[in-house]
Amino acid sequence: MTKKAFIIFFAIVLVFSFSFYLSVQASETTGTLNTGIQSGLGSMDGVVIATPTASPAASTYTSAQSVSLTAAGSTAMCYTTNGDTPACATPTTCTTGTVYSSAVSIASSSTLKTLSCYTDGSASSVGSHAYTINISSGGGGGGGSTTFCSSVTYSNWGTCTGGFQSRNVSSRAPSNCTLSTVQQLATQQNCTATATPEAATTSTTPETTTTTSTTDQNVQAITSESQVVSSGVINSLLSNTGQTRNQEQETSGMSKYTDKIVGTTEIEATEKEAMNNFIVYGTATTKKLGAGERAGVVNSYKSAFGKLPKTESEWSDAIKIANGRWPSETNATSETNAEASFKKIYLRDPDRANPHDDAAVVVMAYGLRPADRNLDSEKAAIKSFEYIYNYSPSSATDWDIVRAIAYSGATR
Repeated sequence: MTKKAFIIFFAIVLVFSFSFYLSVQASETTGTLNTGIQSGLGSMDGVVIATPTASPAASTYTSAQSVSLTAAGSTAMCYTTNGDTPACATPTTCTTGTVYSSAVSIASSSTLKTLSCYTDGSASSVGSHAYTINISSGGGGGGGSTTFCSSVTYSNWGTCTGGFQSRNVSSRAPSNCTLSTVQQLATQQNCTATATPEAATTSTTPETTTTTSTTDQNVQAITSESQVVSSGVINSLLSNTGQTRNQEQETSGMSKYTDKIVGTTEIEATEKEAMNNFIVYGTATTKKLGAGERAGVVNSYKSAFGKLPKTESEWSDAIKIANGRWPSETNATSETNAEASFKKIYLRDPDRANPHDDAAVVVMAYGLRPADRNLDSEKAAIKSFEYIYNYSPSSATDWDIVRAIAYSGATR
């Protein structure tokens, strides 16, 4: 080989070597860029696995936010707002969390956790986006939550049933509180009580009419859902929630939640299965809660009434509790115990005509869940509970007290 030919050959080798070096460096600096090797679930050649991007970005806001998620190349995105860590079940479904389909509404301070799913079965790292919603002069308690709004009027006294007269309470939302966060609460008065001029003089306003319309729609949905849950027909429940059946989750839910809640309580196998299906899949109005939270709702119902929900009316009350509404059935003993807890916490007797005091007693007695969680309020409430009771909350009753402290707005 001549010297000139050798130089040309060496130059060609050098060029190819440098090109290979650059390609290696490129692959090493693109993070989790898939090689495109078939895994049986599809090729991802050129797809970068990335945690979803949230817009607007996590920050402090003075109004509710609609958060959009994007992750180029992903086949689905899973998200949670209740503290649970999202997980992919398949490239298009979630084991934990909700499949992203439209902007996520963040109405109160909470952490949005996100995850991207891909065709080869892989998933991104979990993203954590903390949103602080500061709505001034709200009616909530603890950390500024607007779950229970302060402006309340009483109207529409009902007929005597079982020695009690029902009184509907329509909560009007102040300008800073959206209808979606307003809780419709109901109280009861003894039929032998004195006359109630307040009810006689209260007139219906357009604002109240709007709220009642929203309430009626929600009550109708709850009624329909209670029929589906109590029937025990799994396909009807899946249709209501838009989910597909996952028998592994059902088995896990039975051992993790349902068996523990039932304990030694006598219950038919079909009724137990219906309860497990509610915990695992939820309903349209309770889907925003995680399985653990729905199990907590059933546990609160059991604690309040000393029984498990079995019939359509009992499931209606359980679902109302999950939606922050008074159950139709009441328990005088539970309310008396709640009033005693109120006195221990606030060092005074509750004024049931005061909406905040009333809300605190109701939440303690029946375990009503807030429309939107405020983790800062809950953390502060846990500390208050530990200071007052000298132990950490553990039972259903304990956690109902924590929720009352966090969200009712009652004060000493």
